Amino acid sequence: MIMKSSTSFRNDYEKISVETHESGEPIFIAKNGEGGIIANGIDAFDKHEQMIVLKLKLALSRWSQISGEPTVSIAEARKRLERKYSDVL
Repeated sequence: MIMKSSTSFRNDYEKISVETHESGEPIFIAKNGEGGIIANGIDAFDKHEQMIVLKLKLALSRWSQISGEPTVSIAEARKRLERKYSDVL
């Protein structure tokens, strides 16, 4: 975890920006020794967002399975997709 003071962030923005993009990790900006904000590169932010969406999809899938919704095997799913899109292939 990388921590910087708000003064450092204000005075060395360019250096901190480069460090954030190179490390791929967020930088915690503290004000008066306490947590304030988190600076993160756009790519890392997007990756984090995608991970949240994936975890949500996995949780919903697991919930469907636990609640007894009908399922199909991978082979059956493949067959259904092939039949559905056979005119495209």
